[in-house]
Amino acid sequence: MGKPRKISGKRNKEFLSAQELALLMGLSRQTIRNWIDKGDIRAQQMGHSLKIPVHEVLRLLRHYGLPVPGWLKDWHARL
Repeated sequence: MGKPRKISGKRNKEFLSAQELALLMGLSRQTIRNWIDKGDIRAQQMGHSLKIPVHEVLRLLRHYGLPVPGWLKDWHARL
């Protein structure tokens, strides 16, 4: 995995896009899409996009030992 990057302005979201998760994990969007296709990541189809629920994002970040941004912890605590 590459170096995780910050996502700005993403507070109070229940879902993240594959691109947003890729940025958090330091991976490519295609890797995230491949994991979704294989069933390694649970995602929901919303219109033309696949969205990953916050609880799934947290699971992945913790599983791979990546830092969980404060805004994501705070948001999930309110769900």
